[in-house]
Amino acid sequence: MRQAIRLLLAALALVLGGSAGAADPVTLRIGVVSERQGQPDYTLSQYRPLVEILRQRLFDRSIGVELRVAEDLNGLVQSAQRGEVDAVMESLFPTFALERANVRLDMNLAAWRRGSRDTHSVFFVRNDSPYRTLGDLKGRVLALESPRSTTAFALPRAELRRAGLASVAADSARPPPGALRYILAGDETNQAYWVAGRKADVGAFNITDWNDLPEKLRQELRIIHTTQPILRWVWSFRQDLPPPIKTAVADALLKLHEDAAGKAALAAARNIVKFDRIDETDRKHIAAWRRFASGEPQ
Repeated sequence: MRQAIRLLLAALALVLGGSAGAADPVTLRIGVVSERQGQPDYTLSQYRPLVEILRQRLFDRSIGVELRVAEDLNGLVQSAQRGEVDAVMESLFPTFALERANVRLDMNLAAWRRGSRDTHSVFFVRNDSPYRTLGDLKGRVLALESPRSTTAFALPRAELRRAGLASVAADSARPPPGALRYILAGDETNQAYWVAGRKADVGAFNITDWNDLPEKLRQELRIIHTTQPILRWVWSFRQDLPPPIKTAVADALLKLHEDAAGKAALAAARNIVKFDRIDETDRKHIAAWRRFASGEPQ
């Protein structure tokens, strides 16, 4: 089954492969992770408009565009390690995972998604829960989304680790004493329903998803902890990509929000509003989050 999916993804990458004409010397290969495992067509439908408009706007620079859809984060890591990816669009913690796998990246642009450039995660429990702080959660059940998520998986686990709490998969054979046992709900709304329905004691995801919950459901829940803000989404180039290509692609992305066609393409790609440049202040914050993600003291 997994082999069949890999073959399908490879074929779809060819379908979305861009060519800037017979004289095209370069094709930019953008790596993304499938939003729904085993359903690459869903991710392709999201990113197709962005790929198409970039292809059009980079035509006169002789740069083609191709989308590489990985089945999961591990697949993206392996593809990047093989030199099959020139740019990656992901949230920070998966990008850190690529770095830890010796994929040399230059985080170049920040994406505004769903109206904001950064976000934070919240931990929530039932209104009638006795839990008030992270320290109260020892040995409890935690509902997370999926391993590819920063704000609904990696960031909450890192925040727990900073509070001195381990978190392990619920089916772990030998969990450390006091460790939270996490279960995967697949999406944020499910996380909230699982907490409300007592399938889990606590959930964690980003504040935007909290605000988007049905009002009746949100009223059954209570936030007990909030993390520091974190960039929502970053566009990274492989470090050895020639600078003129980086410049041309970044310039095209930075201008997309300036017209209706560009806005529509961005909105289709995971509700992106616009891109802007990562500056030195951002890089300092990224460095702090990198240490946080690795468990180092900040």
